[in-house]
Amino acid sequence: MKRSAVRCKNLTKKFGRNFAVRDVNFELREGNILALVGPSGCGKTTLLRLISGFESPNEGEIYIGGEPVVNSKFVPPEKREVGIVFQNYALFPHLNVQENIAYGISTKKERRNKRVEEMLSLIGLEDYGSKMPHELSGGEQQRVALARALAPDPEILLLDEPFSNLDADLRTRIRSEVRGILKKTDASVIFVTHDQDEALFMGDGVGVMDQGRIIQIDSPEDIFHFPKNPFVANFIGTADFIQGTINDEDTVHTEIGDLSYHGNLPSNETVEVMVRPDFMDVEQVENGVGKVVDRIFRGMHYLYKIQLPSGATLRTLQHHNKKYEIGSKVTIHLDPEHSVVCFQDRSH
Repeated sequence: MKRSAVRCKNLTKKFGRNFAVRDVNFELREGNILALVGPSGCGKTTLLRLISGFESPNEGEIYIGGEPVVNSKFVPPEKREVGIVFQNYALFPHLNVQENIAYGISTKKERRNKRVEEMLSLIGLEDYGSKMPHELSGGEQQRVALARALAPDPEILLLDEPFSNLDADLRTRIRSEVRGILKKTDASVIFVTHDQDEALFMGDGVGVMDQGRIIQIDSPEDIFHFPKNPFVANFIGTADFIQGTINDEDTVHTEIGDLSYHGNLPSNETVEVMVRPDFMDVEQVENGVGKVVDRIFRGMHYLYKIQLPSGATLRTLQHHNKKYEIGSKVTIHLDPEHSVVCFQDRSH
């Protein structure tokens, strides 16, 4: 098993009476990327500042590379072996690319120059060493900031919304390049983003935060398919909820039929059933259980809103050749091999 890169134990930070980070516990193994995602103000950036040493916690412990940096003592930021890439990259405008990358390397000049060459090769900017930051594109600046953070070979790399200043097309391309660089160097990374798609793409694990707590950490696939609660379900992907009742078997009875479900809730319990737009198919029939109340064209797909007899609505993605008029009656089918996730009914 790979050794621990960073471990937080019962970590809590308050500003006045407000909790910014509350009783956070997690461990990141060496060479893995943890993507932290959550709404603005949920504590993501404060958690990074606690790990880096820019903030001191009210309670809890932090270990980096297995060594304590916060418990009975407080290790200052410059001694924590932590690399950081900020939203604005924070390149030194008066230093060229080579000098920016070399800034944090404390070895002899020969070794420092060799390391800078290695980093320039790694990020694909071998011929850019003498250029100034203002001569680079946003994507190139981003890669230089990453190289500067990786150059001292830190125990842990913290990335705080590093792609937020890039336009959508460049952002998609650069995040793929950056993930490749991080994996090539076997870096241990905590990556903060507000973008759920980015979190699913970048992370070996994804952690969802809310009100200072980490609600769930799981693989991208598991956190999408098996969210711990409705908040996670809504934040990772798109989810709708309909009421159901647990049957004796591994099924739940709903107004769209009996569905296979994942969980161990007791029989006859009233539950909320999570349904995602890509889980279902619809077909227009005269006596269908649902009625089309909205339709949005998205190029390859239509996004339909279907109203059920109870008044609940479900969203569904259908191929662009399936065009149903508003007011059409439709049946709803879920893949029988797909298990839905059920939560205890919040209205009870």
